[in-house]
Amino acid sequence: MSNNAPICTATLLLCVFVAGCTGDPNSAVSGKSDTWSEVPEDPLPRIVDNAPGENHFDTVVQLTDGGVNRGPVFLENDLRVLFSSIRPPHSNARSYTMFVDTSGLREETEEVTQPALSVRDAKSEEEIRCFTALMGTGGEGVFLGRFPHSKGNATEVFVAIGSAEPRIVSQEGQTAGAPALTPDGRYLVYTGETSKGEFDLYVHDLEQGLTEKITTTAGFDGDAAFSKDGKRLLFVSQRSDVDPEEYNIFVADWLLTSE
Repeated sequence: MSNNAPICTATLLLCVFVAGCTGDPNSAVSGKSDTWSEVPEDPLPRIVDNAPGENHFDTVVQLTDGGVNRGPVFLENDLRVLFSSIRPPHSNARSYTMFVDTSGLREETEEVTQPALSVRDAKSEEEIRCFTALMGTGGEGVFLGRFPHSKGNATEVFVAIGSAEPRIVSQEGQTAGAPALTPDGRYLVYTGETSKGEFDLYVHDLEQGLTEKITTTAGFDGDAAFSKDGKRLLFVSQRSDVDPEEYNIFVADWLLTSE
């Protein structure tokens, strides 16, 4: 990891989440006891190292620790994060917000929204939109559910520029979903299944037409969402987790820009 300044430089008001609430990302929690430590040994947020080969983001900061945390998006000029979470005392997914320094955690009534699926190209001013569709439907079978989905629903990621027909950007035969666009319309990041049956983040360069895997840790990496200025990336990962059923939120400096 480079010596770039950490994302959060102000004095941190720490809201600590400690492992205990676990479960499948798409359904209920596991049967393990739901407990929270009152004396944290390693408070949040914490900076973690990039895994080998993760060269397109830096200053990776872990924002949650414990539970099933999914679908993060930035709010309020990128000062707050909205996400869904299964955590005590609840056994079902609920919406929460917190500041990016992890302070001010509170439950919300609004549902978690999707990241930007439509932006304007910075050069041509054409609208660029992306979406997930059932595999083999040519983009007609739009899929709006949480990704990864139940077995049997293979999906792929599409992009449409202006009035042009949508085209597939995920790799051939790859189950993929949860796309997000950078604000300038240059890059599309999505969650795709690997040959090992795990899920990683992939980036597609809309200008060059190239697709590259950008996370390398074991387990799940997905649910990408960009800040309004395109300089930071929120994502969900199982990195740094002892419990394989945890899904935590991370934020990183995004190094691929069109500048």
